[in-house]
Amino acid sequence: MDEKNIFVIGLDEANVPILESGPGAHRYRFHRLLTIEDLQGGEVSVADLIAKAEGVLDAFEGSVDAIVGYWDFPVSTLVPILSERYGTRSTSLESVVKCEHKYWSRLEQQKVIDEHPRFGRVDLEARDPRPPEGVRYPMWLKPALAYSSELAFSVKDEAEFRAAVAEIREGIGRVGRPFDAILERLDLPPEMEGVGGQVCLAEEALSGVQVAVEGYVHHGEVTVYGVLDSIDYPDSPCFLRHQYPSTLPEPVIRRLHDVSR
Repeated sequence: MDEKNIFVIGLDEANVPILESGPGAHRYRFHRLLTIEDLQGGEVSVADLIAKAEGVLDAFEGSVDAIVGYWDFPVSTLVPILSERYGTRSTSLESVVKCEHKYWSRLEQQKVIDEHPRFGRVDLEARDPRPPEGVRYPMWLKPALAYSSELAFSVKDEAEFRAAVAEIREGIGRVGRPFDAILERLDLPPEMEGVGGQVCLAEEALSGVQVAVEGYVHHGEVTVYGVLDSIDYPDSPCFLRHQYPSTLPEPVIRRLHDVSR
């Protein structure tokens, strides 16, 4: 049987043994496509990344059988773009962006569940930005997209709100401008017209047990295969690790499965 060639955007040496230990891995050859430095060094150019990746793939003499990625933006959006170009299987770019854009994802979430925090956009262009109407302190302020919670702030009063907005204004473009380039590739719904990638989300803070729901969609069928507890560092809101299985009661886990589907 011929080996299948799988191109991994952002593959590094630490992840090679993980891939090579997977079921049937002897049938696959893994190739790095773009480096971590290409993908996360300063403000990336989406057009340049696509061109560089296409240069590698076009020059490859074998078959391009799959394009996958390890990292989030811009990797998560490059996968569907390149997959469409080379005919490999992927979800759509729209579905990825709909999940990655924090404001758009909240709009989608409120279509299927009422138990969500109040949220809205903060007008960073305003002379005197204010919290969205109806969103109360304490709240989280965060860009529509960022790396590793960069520029995410927990604020409990007006003074902290103003300080956070000032920092977000200063730094949102590094990831927001490349995200705008991705959004330009989509036919956006009316509720997303004019929102863009350099938008600040405000949402009320939540308390309780934080969990993650894992699953996939194949041929339109949703499969949820696990719920994990999200463990923070002690006395901190910063994420440390996942723990499986979740310690939540079974009825709550079933509800999480249903909502996710």
